Amino acid sequence: MINVKINSEAWISFNKKVEAILKNVPEFDYKGNPINDGDQVFKDAVDKLMNLSLDINGKNNIMFTAQTATSLIFDELDGRRQNQDEAEAMMQWSQYNYAINLGGKNAQ
Repeated sequence: MINVKINSEAWISFNKKVEAILKNVPEFDYKGNPINDGDQVFKDAVDKLMNLSLDINGKNNIMFTAQTATSLIFDELDGRRQNQDEAEAMMQWSQYNYAINLGGKNAQ
C-alpha cells in the first residue's frame, strides 16, 4: 500500500470510513463460497458506500454510485486474493529454499 501524505481532514475522514466498510466485507459466505454481488453482505456494503458523503465546507458530496461501489468492493476482494496468493508463493519458496539448504548441510 502506498503511504500518501494528505492534509485534508475531510478526505482523511472520508477515506477512513471507506476503509472501514471495505475491511468488513468478508471474502467467503457461510458455505465457504466466494462473496459476490448477489450476497446480502455485499449489497449492504454497496449501500453503505453509496450513503457516504465527503463533507467539504459543510456541503455533503456523494461520491459513489452503485456501479462504482460494486467495482470498488470487487477491487478490494481481488487485492486481498492477490496478496494471499503472493504470501502463499513466498511461503512455498521459503520452505523449498529451507529444504534445499537443509539438504545441502546434511550432505556434507
